[in-house]
Amino acid sequence: PEGAFINAEATIVFDMNEPITTAPAWFNWVTTEENPVADPTTLRWDTSEDEDGTTYVVNYWMGDPDPTAEATTVTFNSDTLTTGSWQLPDGLALGTYYWNVTKTNGGVSSNTSTWSFDLLPTHTVTVVNGTGSGVYKLDTAVTATASDVEGKVFTGWTAEGVTLTDKEKQDATVVFFMPDNDVTLTANYGLDAVDVSLRAGWNLIATPGNLPSAYNATWFEKLQAFAFDNLHRTYGQASLPLAAGEPLWVFCKTEQTVRVVYEDAGSVVGGLTDKNGWQLVGVSGKEAVEVDNVQAAWRWVSGRWQALEINDEKVSLPAGQGCFIYRKQ
Repeated sequence: PEGAFINAEATIVFDMNEPITTAPAWFNWVTTEENPVADPTTLRWDTSEDEDGTTYVVNYWMGDPDPTAEATTVTFNSDTLTTGSWQLPDGLALGTYYWNVTKTNGGVSSNTSTWSFDLLPTHTVTVVNGTGSGVYKLDTAVTATASDVEGKVFTGWTAEGVTLTDKEKQDATVVFFMPDNDVTLTANYGLDAVDVSLRAGWNLIATPGNLPSAYNATWFEKLQAFAFDNLHRTYGQASLPLAAGEPLWVFCKTEQTVRVVYEDAGSVVGGLTDKNGWQLVGVSGKEAVEVDNVQAAWRWVSGRWQALEINDEKVSLPAGQGCFIYRKQ
């Protein structure tokens, strides 16, 4: 349960509602390097100068801030504080509790003022394929972030136990306030991605898979891309979406690398027909594909044409590149 407890180092940890107003010298804030100001969640009392038989009495109660209200009392003596421990028992009702501590040393008693802490319901957040999993109190801000997965693209969250807007579902980092139930968020990666290096000038490439408009529009709109119509032997401005293996002439003013997001379709030869004559084709996926009935084949590499080897009228077309082939059935 949330709330105050004393651990083996005689430290009280709690969710405090008000700052301390008065406290004796033996009851101090704990400071840390990260938080040189008093830490609002940790208190410690000093037992180094206690006489034998010194006692500490912790009183806690719920509902009425009046310190005379009926309280539950737990008593410690100083020689057991460094080894004994106490925690609020399970099953306490949720709500606001009040507490104080009385020290009796050599027959002289001194008291802390009365403070309050909240017992709030907690629930579990489970983030699949990301960070942010943990136990959170009601109405606490929770941040979940999808992990970076090499070769994959985050496509959105699947949420159980919390409602996300359409925009939040698409954001790799999402923030929500903890509801009064458990929450599971799953980061989805439905698309693949590859970095394509383009030289300054013309490049002849092939789409690695089916290219959706979303995710690709930014880089595609900045470049000039032309597709060849094998049926009519004409070029035209290419537009998204594009099918897997689509051969493209792409013009770049400067050398650059673009991240291409695609839906995997395996090894597909785009643009290939059974007609005789020259055809501009491309291969998707990661593996070369063999095409038959080929008399000649050329690819454009580093600003020049390069002939591909042909054996028994068969040619192995490399993945990711566009090639001109001459077929004769």
